Amino acid sequence: MIKVGSMNDRVKRAKDQGLTISFTIRADMTYLRLALDRLRNHLPKEEYDPADQKKIEIAVEEALVNVIKHAYQDQQGHIQVIYRLIPGRCVEIVIRDRGHRFDPSQYSVPKDPDLSIEEQPIGGLGIAFIKRIMDEVVYERMGNQNSLTLKKWSPCSYPS
Repeated sequence: MIKVGSMNDRVKRAKDQGLTISFTIRADMTYLRLALDRLRNHLPKEEYDPADQKKIEIAVEEALVNVIKHAYQDQQGHIQVIYRLIPGRCVEIVIRDRGHRFDPSQYSVPKDPDLSIEEQPIGGLGIAFIKRIMDEVVYERMGNQNSLTLKKWSPCSYPS
């Protein structure tokens, strides 16, 4: 375990399994940048072009912000983040919290096609964005814990 600031990192490398990084942050916007730095520093740049890297980062940021603001409703709590990087296959980000239950996979944002983006109702666009960016988005409620898994396949893993 590596202690960085108020974050504990567990880094594990398994042969042919890639890299797994696990850490816990406070559910506080102050720690958001630290979590995103972990992703940025370990995302395989040879597999994901800069545009995909940025999209993955934005999806993870949106998911973490949703936990901070909605699961804990700006109260104290913790978020466990697990990055699994499997070279040639995918990057998988698992976000776990013990906040209020919210299944983003069941959430759809009704939009009025006659309204401009500025006139649309506030909320829900981040979830739609996450679903559009990531190849898989899976929510599970395990006891009193929310678990959101975001997966992006490596471009070299797509069948031709």
